[in-house]
Amino acid sequence: MSENQQVSRPPLITLLCSLVFIAGIYMIVQTFAGAFHANGTLFSPFIVLFIIIAITGASGMWSMEKWGFIVYMIAASGFQVIPIIFGVWTYWWLLPMVLLFLFAVHVREMK
Repeated sequence: MSENQQVSRPPLITLLCSLVFIAGIYMIVQTFAGAFHANGTLFSPFIVLFIIIAITGASGMWSMEKWGFIVYMIAASGFQVIPIIFGVWTYWWLLPMVLLFLFAVHVREMK
């Protein structure tokens, strides 16, 4: 495949990226509303940082770029480590990992 050839975006990538964008905006709003307040004041800024990283990765995957998958993988890992460090991890924090595995289905199609 040449570099200039356009890669069509699969519907699953469109759906998952849209979910990441919507969830990211929702989580940032909830962070400022105080929903992610844990044992310290550093939990919320770390969560916002990884939300921004996840949205950046999703925008890369929206363009069908492999770097977007790698960036989202970093964010999904961060969403596991930070809640564990602050002692607030629940099974809901596995949702980014589920999305990561669904994104992985189309990595070979990315340029």
